[in-house]
Amino acid sequence: VAKVDGSLTDMVSFGNGSLLGIPLHGLDPSGFTMAHYVVVQGRSLGPGDRHTIILGAGLARALEKSPGDNVDMEGIKFSIAGIFQTGDALESNTAVATLGDLQELMDRPGQVSEFQIRVTPAVAEPAAVRRLCLVMEGLTDPAGSPLGFKALPMRDFVAADTETGLLLG
Repeated sequence: VAKVDGSLTDMVSFGNGSLLGIPLHGLDPSGFTMAHYVVVQGRSLGPGDRHTIILGAGLARALEKSPGDNVDMEGIKFSIAGIFQTGDALESNTAVATLGDLQELMDRPGQVSEFQIRVTPAVAEPAAVRRLCLVMEGLTDPAGSPLGFKALPMRDFVAADTETGLLLG
């Protein structure tokens, strides 16, 4: 394992409850996962940002918001630093905040819901990645109880995510 980013994803409401169930990703602004979100207007999130978000292009259009505007999220005012674009239509309707802001907003201090793991080139072979996934799924706590992790290679995760999107569409 070369690098690990912990993140938290939760569903939030925007405005006065006018948009419900919007996925909000909490990320470490200094982590490698943040680079996935290509900002096309404004700027990305930085380590010192507080109550600041970036919006997917589709969500920004729906909210009629631009960088510099504010948005109410779960009753708290957040400023919009930028608008991002990825290759995923579903992700275009999400938002990203700092991990600390989302943990505070959802009263989940110190919690993450996902880990993004970057492996070293020596382990990047598909069979080695599958073995690493099995090791992670077999992790236990000090009492020997399974931690309940689900680990997927990125290709499998993206395929599953696309299938979920098609089911919802």
